[in-house]
Amino acid sequence: MKQERTQQKNRPRWLGAAVAVGVLAALVIIALLVRTITVEPNEQANPAEENAQAPASEAAPEVDGLLDSSSEDFAYPCQAELSTDTGSVEDKAPEVDEWVSAGYNVVPMSTDFGGCEKRDSGLRVGYAHTPTGALMAAATYSVSLDPAGEDGEADAEAAMAAGTDRDQLVERGERIRNGEAPAADMSVMRSAQLVGYDVQEATADKASFGLHYEFDNNAGSRQQAVVQIDVLWEDGDWKAEPASGQQGATAELSTGSPSIEWGP
Repeated sequence: MKQERTQQKNRPRWLGAAVAVGVLAALVIIALLVRTITVEPNEQANPAEENAQAPASEAAPEVDGLLDSSSEDFAYPCQAELSTDTGSVEDKAPEVDEWVSAGYNVVPMSTDFGGCEKRDSGLRVGYAHTPTGALMAAATYSVSLDPAGEDGEADAEAAMAAGTDRDQLVERGERIRNGEAPAADMSVMRSAQLVGYDVQEATADKASFGLHYEFDNNAGSRQQAVVQIDVLWEDGDWKAEPASGQQGATAELSTGSPSIEWGP
């Protein structure tokens, strides 16, 4: 099945207006997968329940360092044609065919590792069941998965791990769409650029990455933040695991360099 290729054009406009409360506020925005940053205490009727994860698909058998894709139950037919090379991304960044417009910025696209399926919202899903596929998914979801968008609920179901945290983020997104809750300003992300990553964990069905972004702070200088994002293999694809029911990911300011340089 022919993989979809998208020609990169101008970098897309990111959403929102300037954050006026300092660099830490900007950092909080960068940390999120969605515009639904924080559920205010008075908006929560009950404490957040422990996140209940749906069972991950069983890992396919390894054959000489490769995964047998014929035994996989993929979420999308195009995934059957993706690479089964389980090589590590801890020492070398994966090659990217293109950095394509999606969500708030640009995301990596590879005919070998995904995302081979483009949803109506522009969100790319359908990744290889490999460490490289996990990294590609993490980088994509960090800037293009938005439960508050027009197709937010469907996108969250397609690309976010099932559980109470996802349910809370989807509910918050619906309230934003209905004008019942404020959306976070995203203009601080306009200048953000992925410059590399660290690998905290990479197993057959779970991976954790620190994505290094450079951005312009309110003082007009460049600063760096590391966004922590976890992904799970669930229902035949990599899914983002929310940090909580209030935010999609966590982050902290950084002055260090990424272990591996990678970006558009």
